[in-house]
Amino acid sequence: MVALVVLAILLSPIYFVLKERRDAYLCKRNFQSMAKEMSLYAAENNDRLPPVFVTMDGVTPFIEKDGGLYTWAFLIDPFMKANTDFKCPKASDDECYFDHESDTGKLMPVSYGMYLPHGGLPISNIPNPEEAILITETSALGSKGTFDPHPVLDSLGKPVPDSFAVTWDTGNVYSTSKVAAVSRLAFPNTSSGKFAKDGATRHPDGNHFLTASGTAFTLPASAAQVTWDARKQRIVGRWAVPDDYTLNRTP
Repeated sequence: MVALVVLAILLSPIYFVLKERRDAYLCKRNFQSMAKEMSLYAAENNDRLPPVFVTMDGVTPFIEKDGGLYTWAFLIDPFMKANTDFKCPKASDDECYFDHESDTGKLMPVSYGMYLPHGGLPISNIPNPEEAILITETSALGSKGTFDPHPVLDSLGKPVPDSFAVTWDTGNVYSTSKVAAVSRLAFPNTSSGKFAKDGATRHPDGNHFLTASGTAFTLPASAAQVTWDARKQRIVGRWAVPDDYTLNRTP
């Protein structure tokens, strides 16, 4: 009996390492599937990406009586592979928001979010699509100490699980020249807005990201930082905002 206990203690680190690798693999597989499903959705919708969320007034998300939303995940769900889903194995329910399965209408947890300015845009209108971030791992309402300075509110002014949309530290509609980072990325212990390159991540090699061109890869916590070009008066790099993103366009 003692020998078995000792063996279990010796093997436990190996188990956790293997589990971490498996969780990261399954999450990456979800991203590879989402890349294909985004492409299929766009092919059926004049090259346009899905809107980030359904809204009744152009600003606040529409929430069903069951507490679920209708977002980009609901719209590409019909194309999703059977062996993949919208939840990272490492994500807890408090990090997720709940959307609806396209075929049954049942609630499904989602731990990934879409960069707001790309919602509803033709892929061809996104600058540098091979670099531009489209989807990443997110966390709702500051769960796990994540950065969410401007929670999304419902029509009554109450915060809703908001990890469906990646926005900015300067607000949920527009960035300004004072922008320093995007919000709701699933990097623990970043609620202060500081994103160290060696900071904690959901997976050992970093969090997963998907570009508008369909490439999936991992990045460290510093990926949340935004570069503002004072001469161009706009964000540049992976979080660049397309020219035709406007207040009047439904997100």
